[in-house]
Amino acid sequence: MIEPIYQPAASRYEDGMTYRRAGRSGVLLPAFSLGMWHNFGSGQAFSNVQRMAHYAFDRGITHFDLANNYGPAYGTAEENFGRLMERSFRPYRDEMFIATKAGYDMWPGPYGNWGSRKYLIASLDQSLRRMNLDYVDIFYHHRPDPETPIEETMGALDQIVRSGKALYVGISRYTPEQTEVAIRTLRELGTPMLIHQENYSMLNRKIEAGLTDVLTREGVGLMAFGPLAGGRLTGKYQAGIPADSRIGHDPRYLKAEMLTPGLHAAIDALTKIADARGETLSQLALQWALRDKAVTSALIGASRAEQITENVAALSLPPLTGEELAFSYRHSLLTDRPDAVVLRAVFALEAGESAAIREKMDELMARRKTSQPLEYPSAGSTFKRPEGYFAAALIDQCGLKGLTVGGAQVSEKHAGFVINRGGATCADVLALMAQVQQRVWEEKGVRLEPEVKVIH
Repeated sequence: MIEPIYQPAASRYEDGMTYRRAGRSGVLLPAFSLGMWHNFGSGQAFSNVQRMAHYAFDRGITHFDLANNYGPAYGTAEENFGRLMERSFRPYRDEMFIATKAGYDMWPGPYGNWGSRKYLIASLDQSLRRMNLDYVDIFYHHRPDPETPIEETMGALDQIVRSGKALYVGISRYTPEQTEVAIRTLRELGTPMLIHQENYSMLNRKIEAGLTDVLTREGVGLMAFGPLAGGRLTGKYQAGIPADSRIGHDPRYLKAEMLTPGLHAAIDALTKIADARGETLSQLALQWALRDKAVTSALIGASRAEQITENVAALSLPPLTGEELAFSYRHSLLTDRPDAVVLRAVFALEAGESAAIREKMDELMARRKTSQPLEYPSAGSTFKRPEGYFAAALIDQCGLKGLTVGGAQVSEKHAGFVINRGGATCADVLALMAQVQQRVWEEKGVRLEPEVKVIH
């Protein structure tokens, strides 16, 4: 049987997809990008891989995200993408933004893992052959390497761009501090970083504890992977484990023991918001991820083409209200997960103090640019951010040091943060936050607006 020649939908750029700028670059990426980690490599019928890829492109999804070891058999997702290029996408290459990565184990021996120049360049050469490409649009270092100097790793990314094998480079899984060093190193080499890829969802908000601030300040984009938390934010695990689910047939990364009573309670509460809005839980979760302007694109996976349609439809739904966001923040906290909840105080300063405090913050920011520490003497600590300085002042001047509720405690080390220290429930943390807000208002006339931060 002769396979018909693929003709993409003429309406692909008029069918609801929106495009967002990656940091301060010239690159626009679709609000949703297609992640090919699962369901696009070995063990999948190529006909289904092809159908999902066509379906995505027909709906304006121009960005396809791969890595050298995506499969599950290493390299097979890239091999299938190479078949797609030859059979379908070659005439439309200039309309596509294709990414791959290297950083995890790929082949035996000392040169098939981590972040050396030899590994990264050799891995990209292999990826290009598998994908039938001359170049990729983005090449990522997939994770930080604790042994290889970051100058070598970033130097390899710079060399890759200069060789024409990638147009842009990015990183993944780097901490805020590592990210700042990587951005600075690449900038000094003359190859600005385009984007950082990190896990972000209602159930995993750790990037809000510093990374999004770094990326916004430095003009670097953010690719959010896992916005549906591996399927947990679809609600499909509420009544058991479907045989065709990720846990049901490939429990390497998502395991049955993760389906805790606290998770089920959170999903039930979030589903109520979705139901009231007339949308699916998946759509709610995707809207939530895109609400943050730091996010350039959210990576969606799929096992069926119809899931792509459902996800893209989230772009046409009304934005979440402040009340809905507050409810989602409160109920996405997992009450049975220890050491996970952080609440950060965001300062909404009263008019009478704003000018003086803003002047002080400007002074501190100027000192920070010259690497001078920000020290609050009574706390005996230095802070990287002006917010920490003022939090230390409030803790000291309002007598908050040592204040606890259950296992939750105001931390002096992480001034301004209320941290769940193992024995606390979410109720403990929220009760402590309320006490802190009340005392600071009574003592200083400063209102604290709570913002939920979840750290794993």
